[in-house]
Amino acid sequence: MTHSKEATSTIIYAVMLALSAVFLIVGVCAGDLATLLPGLRAIFTTSALLYTDFTAVGGLNAGLVNAGLMGFFALTLMKLSGYHATGSSFGAFFLSLGLGIFGKTVLTVAPIAFGSWIYAMYKREAFSRVVLYAIQGGALAPVVSFLVFGRGVAPSASSLLLGAFAGMLIGFLIPPMATYSRGLHRGFSLFNVGMAAGLLGIAIYAIFRSLILSQDHYLNNIFSEDRKLFYLIFLGSIFLILVVVGWLLSGRSFVQYRRLRWHTGLDVDFAYEYGVSNVLINIGLVGSIMLVYFFLVGATFNGVTVGALICTLCWAGIGTNTRTILPLLLGYWATSLLTGIPLNTPWLCVGVCYASGLAPISGRFGGISGIFAGMLHAFLMGITASMQGGFNLYSGGFTAGLTAVLLYPILNNLVRHEYADNVEAQSHPGIVKELAMDAVHLLEGVGESSDPRGHEHKATKAQEMMLGIRNILAVLAGVLFLLSMLRNGSLAVYAYDLKFAAYFMGAGAYIAEILLITDIFRKKTSLKTMLMPYIFGILYVILGLSYLLHY
Repeated sequence: MTHSKEATSTIIYAVMLALSAVFLIVGVCAGDLATLLPGLRAIFTTSALLYTDFTAVGGLNAGLVNAGLMGFFALTLMKLSGYHATGSSFGAFFLSLGLGIFGKTVLTVAPIAFGSWIYAMYKREAFSRVVLYAIQGGALAPVVSFLVFGRGVAPSASSLLLGAFAGMLIGFLIPPMATYSRGLHRGFSLFNVGMAAGLLGIAIYAIFRSLILSQDHYLNNIFSEDRKLFYLIFLGSIFLILVVVGWLLSGRSFVQYRRLRWHTGLDVDFAYEYGVSNVLINIGLVGSIMLVYFFLVGATFNGVTVGALICTLCWAGIGTNTRTILPLLLGYWATSLLTGIPLNTPWLCVGVCYASGLAPISGRFGGISGIFAGMLHAFLMGITASMQGGFNLYSGGFTAGLTAVLLYPILNNLVRHEYADNVEAQSHPGIVKELAMDAVHLLEGVGESSDPRGHEHKATKAQEMMLGIRNILAVLAGVLFLLSMLRNGSLAVYAYDLKFAAYFMGAGAYIAEILLITDIFRKKTSLKTMLMPYIFGILYVILGLSYLLHY
């Protein structure tokens, strides 16, 4: 169900308001009230270079309250500017909410937003045209906090003026740089301001390094303790509620959402194209995927990793969906296998969240390209944060832009890209879509002997059913095998059990293959044809039992 632009804007603002209030309320209730104000004071007066976990600096309650305040700041700025909220509004909002847990405060982003307002006045444009840039320009908030609080001297009038001036200058420069940077990656990185902030951050770091920084300048790397159970319940509840609310607003239907999933994610506003209700479903499901991923790899749930996880939701309104994000996660997994670096390493946990900005690559060029994009992003994440001295909170967003700049010309010339949202691709769906449709047909029951996509089949109904079962079991077996190879995380102790299940799924696939070829033994088939499925089916059962017995 789609809504008018006014209704869409109203719903989006209502969701932003509710989420900001939830973080504030949970923050107030998460600790002793006596520690809240001192905690906020500590957060407001720290040099928040990457990575500074505000829940470590000021406590869990102060960190969550600061995130809520940043959410309110973002939606207030949008509302006051007269901006009609769209799917892209969630990007600025979730970046503010997520980085409100590690890096942004109202005091450090306000000068940057004011600088963007000055830019709009200079260009004689409405502030609403640059308000999203103004909010996302807070990526460089550590520049302000460092100049005021981080040089080893007590804050003074001169340091306050210097920090405010630097913030306004950044805010003035971000809009034109963000507009230009999109031309570099052609929209294949959704973190458009991240690219601009990264380039500006490199320049600022180079200047600071020559003028005011000591030679032993390092990233902060301040992390809090693991609060896995708290964040699983807190964020899991939010994501579930978003899915339910979206489902209710869409007329209790997932039809439009299924269409949203098959969009490439390039140059689209999901809120206008498919309705804001389906955007809410998408946000909830994307967040749930990342929550499960963090749990499986054994990530530490602290302010930095959780803040980054929230940033994954940024572009669920204009490009990221549950289909295009999965190849990027596999890319990070492949990088971990190649390098031996555990997937629960903090910078890999942060990086994989920002890799979601490369969703249009896997959407346009296919899943294999998405895996390579995720791998390159992971490799680059190891150096890009230090290139900017910790002054850019969107270091992962800059990395996404850099990855897109490197890959786009190669993929555009070498890969035959099929649009997942055009007529040709709808008539020739990929293997994943075919499997999904097979699963639906098995659940609903196979009807006509002809394929619902218009292709005639000579196979019987039983053979069609066996074909679907075989393919689904084969995919499940492959997934279980991959999960059994994880050497870190919550599933590592279940490696043998996963292999047992994978081999039995594989045996089931061979049984389905036998039934498919013989038309459930109604057709006589030579032993030469059946030799491989017979032997491998039996071997898979034996191997599965050996893993079950830990033999």
